[in-house]
Amino acid sequence: MKPAEVDWRYLRQDTIVPLVTLAVAVVLSAASYWFVGAEKERYARISVDQDVINADYDALILRKRLVDRYHRRYERFQEQGFIGTESRLDWIETLRVAAAELKLPSLTYAVEPQLGVLAPVPSTSAETDIQIFSSRLELELGLVHELDLVNLFDRLQSAAPGLVKVDRCSMQRRSEPDALQTADPNILAMCSLHMFSIITSDVIAEGPAP
Repeated sequence: MKPAEVDWRYLRQDTIVPLVTLAVAVVLSAASYWFVGAEKERYARISVDQDVINADYDALILRKRLVDRYHRRYERFQEQGFIGTESRLDWIETLRVAAAELKLPSLTYAVEPQLGVLAPVPSTSAETDIQIFSSRLELELGLVHELDLVNLFDRLQSAAPGLVKVDRCSMQRRSEPDALQTADPNILAMCSLHMFSIITSDVIAEGPAP
């Protein structure tokens, strides 16, 4: 059949719908491929953002737990008198009460001036807002038994404000224990203690104690 003999008008009526359908199908298929690719890329970005958010959330929870833990510890130290200005009157009163409760035969003490202390570990923050102070307390005690000294230190560490560190102690037994009465001291002890306190930025510093 020659081209001139083809009825193009009749042929167009039967082919125009399939051709249009094919064109629409091609356009929709291309649009679908583009949409799927765009959504995959968007999903990948959302997944990355979600991983970052999850990591930030986990880090935030960890920091909150650390803040809560150290805040409770800070409050406990503050209640114990370790954080805040040094109170020597409370110290001396605690020492006297402990000696009376233990019925120590004799007690003399001397408190040296308060001095600043260099922190053993440097601060990691840019600005250091912590000041450490220490006062030396010299004790001379008359003891009936060696355990009296241990019990005295236990009382001081549990009741006295601040942090107590025993620097050194020396004990000397009396030369004639047979001549002593039951309540007389048969041991003389000389001890040196350090009383530590810390001033932080939220504590109004009044300066070292004299």
